[in-house]
Amino acid sequence: MGDDVVSLVVRRRRSSMFCAPAWIVAVVVAAPAAHADPPDPALAWLTGASVFAGGFLAGGAIAGSANGDESAVRFGWMTIEGAFVLAPLASHAVVGEWTRGLAFAAVPAAAFATSAVLLGFVPDAIDHGLAPARSTIWSCLTAGLLTGVAGVIDAALVDGRAPVSVAPMAASGELGLLVRGTL
Repeated sequence: MGDDVVSLVVRRRRSSMFCAPAWIVAVVVAAPAAHADPPDPALAWLTGASVFAGGFLAGGAIAGSANGDESAVRFGWMTIEGAFVLAPLASHAVVGEWTRGLAFAAVPAAAFATSAVLLGFVPDAIDHGLAPARSTIWSCLTAGLLTGVAGVIDAALVDGRAPVSVAPMAASGELGLLVRGTL
């Protein structure tokens, strides 16, 4: 019975490893060619939202079915954070703005790398680590999520981008995103 549970977990990990290449192929196929119609903001938003949802569903399922296995929790966490990197890149790829997508994916990628290094040194940082480790890992998740969402919104606003700006905001006792312009 114990061997069946272990093989089930391994099978889930292997199957989720193939999700990223499938998303990448879908994005490349959906990316408009040079002679294609004007960019479709709705498709850009739908692509980014789908990547977010897929990451949350896959990562949450892996972490939720961990049954105390810290490595499965870490794998689920990194799956979720990986979606934060791919979502703005995928949504900008749909509208043909790869460079802008890379720019919006930079902060989630840095948060992903920081989380990976932190989890390598403090494996229980997500739930049971000391306060500085927990604060850092949850800050990385939040930063990746917020900037990833901003990237997807930016891709969805491809038609009327000029009057809209999204910037990080930090003030005394406040932290967030500042959105200026007409939505």
